[in-house]
Amino acid sequence: MTDTKNASKVRQGGDALSNSGPNMTYLKEMAKKLGVSNYSKLNKADLIHNIQIAEGYTPCYGSVTVCTQNQCLFRKACLT
Repeated sequence: MTDTKNASKVRQGGDALSNSGPNMTYLKEMAKKLGVSNYSKLNKADLIHNIQIAEGYTPCYGSVTVCTQNQCLFRKACLT
């Protein structure tokens, strides 16, 4: 798990979400900074799941209808 100081620094780099969902370029940059292995070969969902794990969240993007992880960066995009 990544420490919260590092995770919050990574989040400040830009907006990962747009009207069309998470931005792949930003996701790859974020994954790299968080130390995700093989980030350049992962698809969008796998990138998000690995980022969620690195930030200490359950890798649940796209698989739940009710979310209790209020601070997760991908919460809004996941539930829409």
